Amino acid sequence: MKYKLYYLNAYVQDYQTPYGFIETKGIEQYMGATLREKAVFRIDLLYALKDYFLEDTLSKYRKLLYNMIVGNCQEEVMISNIFKALYREDKHFRKKLGEIVYFSDVLVYTSLYSVVIKSIQEKIYCTEKMIIKEFKNHYIRYLLTSHCYIYAAIEDSNIVISIPEGFNEEVVSHAKAWQGTFSRY
Repeated sequence: MKYKLYYLNAYVQDYQTPYGFIETKGIEQYMGATLREKAVFRIDLLYALKDYFLEDTLSKYRKLLYNMIVGNCQEEVMISNIFKALYREDKHFRKKLGEIVYFSDVLVYTSLYSVVIKSIQEKIYCTEKMIIKEFKNHYIRYLLTSHCYIYAAIEDSNIVISIPEGFNEEVVSHAKAWQGTFSRY
């Protein structure tokens, strides 16, 4: 579906990944844009997976993890190699994998990969809903979610935005008055 971006005179195209995530082609037009009386920022949803992965792992393997989560990477040999590397490098992943294997009763019917990916997808969906709900409480306008980033807009005034602890945020458009200040709760 093609539509116009909020606060910009630019059109983007949505498409769906194999696992049902929506990606927006052309979202990078917000990067460095100057908007009238608004500022756009984004929050990385993959940082909700800190109980699955160390922060270094999330930043190092972000693209790879993202492609596995949304279904762009479904090759079994590649996934097996990725899981082996993550298992060797990341103590959080080893612990979480152990919990999933020990407490999951569906491993008899399905692969470990699909159980882990479904668990991660559920965590991302729940986190996205929680953050969007918080935006409504703080008068922040939710714009869209793409590539596991939530894009949102605020008034370009000198305010402090409260976001949940442990998320990586980035101001993507230029602001005149807003200093890009975030507080954690």
